[in-house]
Amino acid sequence: MSKSHRIIPWTAPHTVRWYGPGEHCTDPVPGDLILVSHGTGIGRAITIGEWVLAHLTEPELKSFTWLDHVALIRERRENDPVRGNGEFVVSEMGPAGHEYRLLNEYQAHLYAVVHFDVDDDARQTVLDADDRCGFITYGWLQYPALFVGGLTGMKAGFSLGTAMICSTEVTMCAQNVYLFPDRPAAAVTPAHIACWVGAVPPNN
Repeated sequence: MSKSHRIIPWTAPHTVRWYGPGEHCTDPVPGDLILVSHGTGIGRAITIGEWVLAHLTEPELKSFTWLDHVALIRERRENDPVRGNGEFVVSEMGPAGHEYRLLNEYQAHLYAVVHFDVDDDARQTVLDADDRCGFITYGWLQYPALFVGGLTGMKAGFSLGTAMICSTEVTMCAQNVYLFPDRPAAAVTPAHIACWVGAVPPNN
């Protein structure tokens, strides 16, 4: 009888730094991740979905349903469509699709910056992949598939064309560089990434 082998998620060595409301990271390295708790209506819906997933089929996520968003940090470039002062931008999937936001706009929220111990070439590979995501739209249709996966325990997801949620975009850019998931990128939620890097808020 053949044995089944479980895929174990892998991440490169990393550190996690925390910033509460009113605090701001001033020294990220391009290619770092930002994990965010927005506290908005959409954000609460995402964390509720993660909580249900954690309590139905993936108990290892129970300490990691605090966040609703994950994105890449990169240096601001002259042609980035952002206004205001700031050296770093967040490249992210938002409700309107792929967009850029100044990192300092997140200082009203709880967030963590995850720094991976990889070389500059590896980081550039991730950023180059992110550069190819400028045309991507938001993957609203992924949520029903994630819900079904949560009910059944299947590590499966669904994305349509070039539409994807934030955690899928980050996983696709980072996988095989500093992140190797245990499921398809379309089945990854922000809570999964927080779990894989051990990002539990200090006051939890």
